[in-house]
Amino acid sequence: MKRVAQFVQREIESRKASNQRFALHTFVHHGLSSQALLWNLLGPLIVDERWDILTQVLRTANIPLKGEVSGAEVELEDPSVLGEYGGQPTSVDLCLSTTAQERVFVEFKFTGAAFGGCSVFRDGYCDGHNPAKNFDLCYLHRINRQYRILMQKHRLLRGGLLTDSQCPFTNQYQPICLVLDALEQKGHFLLMYDKRNPAFVIESQGRQRGLFIRVLESLPEHARARCHALSVQQVIHLLEPHGLHWLAELREKHF
Repeated sequence: MKRVAQFVQREIESRKASNQRFALHTFVHHGLSSQALLWNLLGPLIVDERWDILTQVLRTANIPLKGEVSGAEVELEDPSVLGEYGGQPTSVDLCLSTTAQERVFVEFKFTGAAFGGCSVFRDGYCDGHNPAKNFDLCYLHRINRQYRILMQKHRLLRGGLLTDSQCPFTNQYQPICLVLDALEQKGHFLLMYDKRNPAFVIESQGRQRGLFIRVLESLPEHARARCHALSVQQVIHLLEPHGLHWLAELREKHF
C-alpha cells in the first residue's frame, strides 16, 4: 500500500535525522516477512489513525485497557531500558499507547520457527549454565546489561527460571527481553502470530502448546497477566465488518 510505504519512509528519514536507527528488515519486500505482515495488516489503520479499530484489536487480546488507543510507534528501540548500550538493542515491532497513558508492546511472528536466542551461547562463548544464582557467570551481566537485575526486580527468578540447569536465554532470549522491556515500562506485551505456524502457539490435544506458551508457563502469575497472544486470523475476522478496501489485497499477499 503506497500510503503505508510513504509512512515507513518518513519514519526512516526522521530517525536518520535524529541519529536513531530504524530496524527495517532486509527482506521486508518478501511475502513471508513478519515486518511486511505488520505493515500490510496494521499499517493502514495506523496511517488512517483508526484508533477505534486498534482499540478493538487490543481488547480482543483480553488486554485490560482503561483508555482507548491514541497513538502508535513502530520499530521502537530504547537501549536505556535494558542497559543495551553497544550492539543491537531489543527492538519492538509496534508500540500502541492509550489515552490513559498505557502502552502495549507488540511482537509479530509469521513463518519463523523460533524466537531469537542468545548470540553469546550460539557463537560458542558460553556453556549455557543458568546464572540465576550467580549473575557474574553471565557475560552480558558483566558488561552491564540489566537483564538479570530486572528479572530479580520483577520477581521472575522463580521456578524453572531459577532452578533449571540451562540458562533460559539460550533459546528464549528474545521473548524474555521483550517481556522485561514491557514490565519495566509498566506496559503489556502482545505476541501476534499466524495460527498456521505451529511454532509459537498451537492447539494440541485439547491444550495450548508452542514456544510462547512455554515462555508464559515459566513466568509467575503477576508477569503472565501482562503477556497476551492474538492470531492474525482473529484480527482479520475483527476487521471484516469495517468494509476496508485493502483487506482483499492483504489476503492475496499473505493468505
